[in-house]
Amino acid sequence: MKSVCSLCGNRTLVLVLFAILLWMFLQFVVRLTLDQPSPPASQRARKFYVLSRRGKIQMWLDGNLVVEGERDEEEIGRGVLLAVFRSDGHRTGSRTFDTCGPDDGTSPTMGAYLESIPGERVIVFAIISSPCNLGFLARNHLIQMGSSSISTLPFGSTWIFAVHKRSNPAAIAVLAEAASTPRPETGITTAPLTLQFDFPTLAPSDLLVCQSSSSSSTSHEKRSRFCGLTDGYPEVCRCENPHDIIFHPAPLQLETTSEFMVDRRINVPVAVIAGNRPYYLNTMLRALLMTSGVDPALITVFTDGLHAEPGHIADLYGLRSIHHLSSGRTSTAMISQHYRSSLSASFTLHPRAGFVIVLEEDVLVAGDFFTYIAQTLPVLAEDPSLYCVSAWNDLGRENETGEPGRLYRVEGMPGLGMAISRALFEKELLPNWPSPLKKWDWDMWMRSPAIRKGRECIIPDVSRTYHFGSTGLNMNPFFHKAYFQSHPFYTGPVVTLHDVHLLTKNRYEELLKGILQTAVPVDHSRHPCSPDFIPTATTDHVVSVFIQMKDIDDSATWLALCRCLKIWDLDVRGDHGALWRLRVNENSVIVVGVPASPYSYALPSGVSPIDLRVTAEV
Repeated sequence: MKSVCSLCGNRTLVLVLFAILLWMFLQFVVRLTLDQPSPPASQRARKFYVLSRRGKIQMWLDGNLVVEGERDEEEIGRGVLLAVFRSDGHRTGSRTFDTCGPDDGTSPTMGAYLESIPGERVIVFAIISSPCNLGFLARNHLIQMGSSSISTLPFGSTWIFAVHKRSNPAAIAVLAEAASTPRPETGITTAPLTLQFDFPTLAPSDLLVCQSSSSSSTSHEKRSRFCGLTDGYPEVCRCENPHDIIFHPAPLQLETTSEFMVDRRINVPVAVIAGNRPYYLNTMLRALLMTSGVDPALITVFTDGLHAEPGHIADLYGLRSIHHLSSGRTSTAMISQHYRSSLSASFTLHPRAGFVIVLEEDVLVAGDFFTYIAQTLPVLAEDPSLYCVSAWNDLGRENETGEPGRLYRVEGMPGLGMAISRALFEKELLPNWPSPLKKWDWDMWMRSPAIRKGRECIIPDVSRTYHFGSTGLNMNPFFHKAYFQSHPFYTGPVVTLHDVHLLTKNRYEELLKGILQTAVPVDHSRHPCSPDFIPTATTDHVVSVFIQMKDIDDSATWLALCRCLKIWDLDVRGDHGALWRLRVNENSVIVVGVPASPYSYALPSGVSPIDLRVTAEV
């Protein structure tokens, strides 16, 4: 019995010893495992998530929102949203390309942009909700990148596509793709579309290390920093003959001086209003910084929204930038608030400034823009019957050289490069500015009679600005081609403006009186659409045209005449008391609406005003 118990005891001891040894071994393994370092974040699988629903596109990386694109119901935005990311998840570019139509003119831009993106980037595409088919050229770009769905994607579909663009060897690796076709009964896709994939491990992005012998260290540092943060600017980021980022513009070429000039440079702050069109902003700023008389220290770029790229561009050129996050129920309201904030900030930054120059990101300025502003601002400061100085003439006519030294007074507010006073903004505009809840176009509000109060703006015969942007809230390529693409833009040498002192209210009336007395009426029996209605100029006489206009709201004949002359015909612009001055076939032409205009007295006896409401078109 003792032997049995002894044996049992030995077995128990062995089991206890075995359990202790096993526990010690497991503890060793656990400690060994815990002591091993975790893989770096760059080696852990990161999750990228995309959601597309009803025109709203959102992208997240590891739970952080990195892209939010929305097609507002007012916008014409359409086509493909494209976002680019480097190895650390930083977004280096975001574009929306209008790729609609059978052979659109903008899809090659998407191809050029894709080619400019360096290697080791993740590119994510998503179709924005739009009533159009994706164009052939756009589809071809995407097929070449490996999309298996885009070639057969029907009208009204939703689609998301992600690729990894490698650098060595240069190749495209498809990461994920998803598509949702429309319902047969509605023709549109209503269900949300999602796409999730592992964000790949990318090689770190190299900074721009090349430096030409002519580049300063400061210039190279700015360029290198910009190119490390932003893709899509090969002209700036290439090593061989890159675009300059430091400019040396000529001084103002004026014999006279005024408070608006210091050291032969303009002494007025410039507010550049920018949204999320950085490619436009880059073009605009380059032209602005090469303009005679510019002072970069007085330029401020005001950006809006959740986009960093416009600010990077301002930094590249050494300009001050201020970011706003405007509020509003609609895109129109948000833009209106952006202008309000930008103008307020401009006068706050420059407390001694009595005026501010306002430019948009999609407007080019002529080489003598500041020369023009410097010569006209004294009149705006002197005459309370003036509202603004604008560098834009709404009635510019294609293929007309015009008279670059001639100026007009017009009702309305042409915009597209203008100067206004502090007194006007702070005492009248700011207290009455539309609230974020109102659906107001800021420029239409400023043109309204209740705000303008009968005051006028000075404009040139030949515009000193050019509206080159073909996409935007109220702009698309078709509208731009019809009304802006061929608009005259002065590209000649600096000129001294004619008779600036005659632009004050009373002197301008005397000037018009003299012009009307000597003007030669056209043959009013000819139809205005006939080629010889206004013959090619042979003398220096002003040509006069009288049209039927019962009252100030009777615009039918004037707009019909505009269509004949191929000038702005969407609404009435550019008049001075129902009198218009413009250039046609190199003639100086004056048009008077009878009997609405106070200048109807100049109607010659025996001449019947043209009434295009009853005259058959040619």
